Order: sequence, then C-alpha cells, then structure tokens
Amino acid sequence: MNDKFAEMGSENALPPVKRKQFSTELRAAIWEAHKRRCPYTGDRIAFAELEIDHVVPITAAPKELQRLIDEQIVPADFDLNGLNNLLPTKGFQNGRKSAVVRPNNVLLHFLDIAEQHRAAVEAIAAAEFDNRKLLAAYLQLKAQADRNSLDVLDVVDIHRQQEGLTRLRHVPELNGGEDVTLINAELARELMSKPFALGGGGITQVVLQNDADEPTLCANCLEFVAAQAQGLWPLTQFDINCYGMADRNCGMLVALEHAKFAPESVLRYPRVTCRDLDRWSSAWIRQVWIEFDGPEDFALFERCRTIADLIAERACRVVSHQDWQVAIEPRKGLAVAISELFRADLDDDGAEEILVFDLAYAPHGTLRAGGVQIAKPDGEGILQPVADEIAKAFRARR
Repeated sequence: MNDKFAEMGSENALPPVKRKQFSTELRAAIWEAHKRRCPYTGDRIAFAELEIDHVVPITAAPKELQRLIDEQIVPADFDLNGLNNLLPTKGFQNGRKSAVVRPNNVLLHFLDIAEQHRAAVEAIAAAEFDNRKLLAAYLQLKAQADRNSLDVLDVVDIHRQQEGLTRLRHVPELNGGEDVTLINAELARELMSKPFALGGGGITQVVLQNDADEPTLCANCLEFVAAQAQGLWPLTQFDINCYGMADRNCGMLVALEHAKFAPESVLRYPRVTCRDLDRWSSAWIRQVWIEFDGPEDFALFERCRTIADLIAERACRVVSHQDWQVAIEPRKGLAVAISELFRADLDDDGAEEILVFDLAYAPHGTLRAGGVQIAKPDGEGILQPVADEIAKAFRARR
C-alpha cells in the first residue's frame, strides 16, 4: 500500500501484536468495495452496524499463525491488519467467530475475496484521503477568508498571483480575450496584438489624429500605445469615447506585463474594495469638480480627506455601488465612475496598488472621458490617484 494509508493499516508491515483502530475512511472504503454486503452471509450492512473482520483472527495463537505459514496458507510476512485480511461484516457475526481459526479451505476462500477487493479498497481510500486533504485545505482557506472578510476565491487568487496569474475584474475587449479572467504576463503580451472588439464588439478601430488633422487608425493595443507615444489625440466625442475604451484595455495589458505579486499590502487583509469609500481619497472627486469657488471649496476638500467624508457633507452622492465599481455624482461638476481592473505591485515598490479605469461623464449628457490610473495607498492607507505613470513607464521601456 501507499505510504498515505499508513495510519489506515499497511499490508507490508510485520504482523502487529495489537488490533489496529482503522480510520473511518478505510472502514468506509472496505464497506463500499464489497458493495455494502457481508461476504460471509450476503446480507446488506448498514454503516452503523459495520465491523471490520480479520479473516485470520488478530488474536490467533502464535502456533496457529505459524502453522498457516508452514502450510503456505499465508506468506511469512503476512500482515494480520493488511487489506488482504480484512472483510466487512456485522457486529453480531464478528462476535460469533472470536479467535477461532477457520479450516484451511474456508480461509483460502475468504482470503481470496479480500485480495480480489484490495485494489478497489485502495482506490476508494485514496480518493477519501485526497478529499480529506482538499477539505482540510479548503477549511484553512475558508478560515483565512472569514478572518479577513474575503471570499475563498479571493484567497485562492492571492496564492495564484504569487505563481504569476492575476485575476482581472474587466474582461479584455479584444478578439481572443473574451473569456480571459486569469492572466499572466505572456498572455498579456499576446493580447496586445489582437484586434479591438470594443463596446461589446462593435468598435474595431480607434481614430486618433495629429495637429495637421491627419488621422491614424488603431486596430489593436500595440498600434494604440504607439499612437499615444506620438502624442496623437481623439477629435470628436465619439472618438473620445472610443479612446477611453481602448485605454482601459491597453493600459490594463501594459500594466500586466510588468505587474508583480506584492509581498506587502494594506489593501489585502482585510480586503479594501470600491465599497470602502472611507479608504478612497477625495482627490478622485476633486479631479471632476468644476466651478471651483475659492475659499469655500478649498475648505471643503481640506476637511474631507475621503469620498466618505464628502458624502457625509452632502457634497456628492453614490448612484451605483459594487465591490469593483462605484459611480458618484458630485454636487457640482462631472460624475465619476471608478472601476477596478486588477491589483498588484505596479511600481516595483513591493506594495500593492489597484489599477483602475477612471471615467468622468456628464450625468445627463453625452460627454465621457476616461483613462487608466493607479490607486496608490498613502501613508495612512488612503487610495490616491496616480495619473499616467504606467503609460510613461511602458513607453520608456519600449
């Protein structure tokens, strides 16, 4: 038998002098392998009345065991607690036998039955053993998740990221990227050349232009990033909308090429999401606040360090709220929607940041403009916007 059954009983060990207490998994495996029936009587056995019988009694006198060895009924290294000596039976049936050694022909018959079922017992026991390990691992993850207000999948994702796989909160809008939710750097590089399928698949090109009004058509992320590096820009509102969608996908892939697992994080335990507005800086709202009225507005943002503070002062309101996205309308100015793309160490400082898509829009109009930003914790763990650092770093590498 495999070593992992050691605590269940081993057929290769020397004959023990004491009866073993078999594990529930091994008892159940013997019961299942014999179709829940007693080989001696053919009766069905309920698990509650199950006993494991030693075909050659564990209490057999040494001279009787030696006789069986001499007569080649059992081998010299026969393990009385081995699987080829164990059968399922009912308690009363087992009690009848006591230490009586059956006649040789009867022993050979039932030892043969035990041997025929040995492989099935081992297979069932192995599955139970593996299930028990999986259950133990799951319970450890569940305990870790519960302690830190996480789902078990979140804890699994943290371990996956240490192996180079990152969980995406936004599925790439690219041909070939529609089903990607876990990604590594190699796949991110491959997707950079895949055709755009923006806006649900209907937008396949983004039009940018230069100061001479010469258009450039970008059909994938490589072309789009190259156009950004040349300083090209969108002209019409439709082009601006398309630019934002392209930047969300391309900025995400660019960041993934160099993202790492962060050994340090103030965002992980407990998990900080878009629901925790007391951890998001009021600077996210300040970016879209227009008609800044001098002292009054300066005082407001001095008092309110977080979005939660602004909400408490009725300076803005939440219009939609999920773990990975929040939309907020300020008292004056444009509305803002912040969407998490993924989280990792994005700037090689060993600490975790969140890559977000930051969209400003007119609540009752068509104006929309968005781009990728880093949400970086400050010294007090408040997430501050860090604009365009990833794009700059990527262009420098190219």
